[in-house]
Amino acid sequence: MQRSAHSLDCVCEALRRHPSDSGLLLMQFELLCFLQKDREACSLVESSRGKLINHPDFYSLVIALYRRLGENQMALTEAQDWSNERSSCDALKVLADCWFTSGRHDRYVYAITEAAKCSENDPNLLALSLQAQLDASSKSIPAVL
Repeated sequence: MQRSAHSLDCVCEALRRHPSDSGLLLMQFELLCFLQKDREACSLVESSRGKLINHPDFYSLVIALYRRLGENQMALTEAQDWSNERSSCDALKVLADCWFTSGRHDRYVYAITEAAKCSENDPNLLALSLQAQLDASSKSIPAVL
């Protein structure tokens, strides 16, 4: 943790010297998330989203940040954006998880099924998909609803 805090200080100093370096911004964002300086990380997202969004880890970091803060709707919005912009298996899995957390099991079933289609080598994902489809077809079971 001390090294990460020191690294954050170094990145902040580098950003003072090179304020337009998006790579340094992403490093700062990653370190803020790692150190759980969540409010500072949120402020950075708000002020520099345009520079951060192009980095491959942006969505996974910002979604984890919002979920840690209990901002599930914001996490869901980011997961939808990620899935729309870069439809990948990882994006679909996170989207499915966000739908599940928000109580939208119908959307969860769709997203987890799509994620399983793009990752045929993951037996756990396939099992989740099949279970979700089975649960969705069993509307008479109160626990499913």
